[in-house]
Amino acid sequence: MYARRYFVKEEKYTGNGQRFVESLFDGSSVVFREALGVRPAVFSALLVQLETETAFGGTRCICAREHLAIFLWTARWAATCRLVAITFGHSTATISRPRNAHELYNKKHASLRSVVERIFGVIQERFKILVAGCDYDLKTQANVFPALAVVHNFIRLHDPDDTTPHPDDDNRGGDIDVADEGDLSRTSCTTSAEKKRGEKEREKVAQSLWMSYRVKKSALGV
Repeated sequence: MYARRYFVKEEKYTGNGQRFVESLFDGSSVVFREALGVRPAVFSALLVQLETETAFGGTRCICAREHLAIFLWTARWAATCRLVAITFGHSTATISRPRNAHELYNKKHASLRSVVERIFGVIQERFKILVAGCDYDLKTQANVFPALAVVHNFIRLHDPDDTTPHPDDDNRGGDIDVADEGDLSRTSCTTSAEKKRGEKEREKVAQSLWMSYRVKKSALGV
């Protein structure tokens, strides 16, 4: 329920890059140079040379002129990918496309992590064991969060008025002591074999994502 808005897509970046560039050309050369670092005539000459002598060109979503404007504007203002997306009205994925499997994996991982952290933060507010941590063996620890998530969702369904404070509303790390787990406790550490197994699995996922990504982009003619 908390993640629904992150999966139901709605228009996020409503700017229009082509209109933005056109407005620069329609305005004064002083403003144009201030925005992109070059005068309009130099911009146009550079665009012609790039299109004539290199493989530079437009894509399905962005024309060549806008591509060049994005590049110059980013360099001019050291703009973040998100700020460029807001200014030109394209998704961050369009502005900064992954060049290989590892870049794609990192982008997907960061996006997923953001959603997971939001959900995790809400449940942490209700069950402080997730804040304090514990020394149960890894198999037991792996079952703790799913079990608490089920309980949390059950509470939300049967008692909608029982709202959980926002993670920033109080000090989550306040006076919490780690309980004594007795015989169930076990010191956990990542072994070399586990690390290699994790790296192998991560590489497998990255390559699978990259293959799907290439197929999708090829079908779209991008």
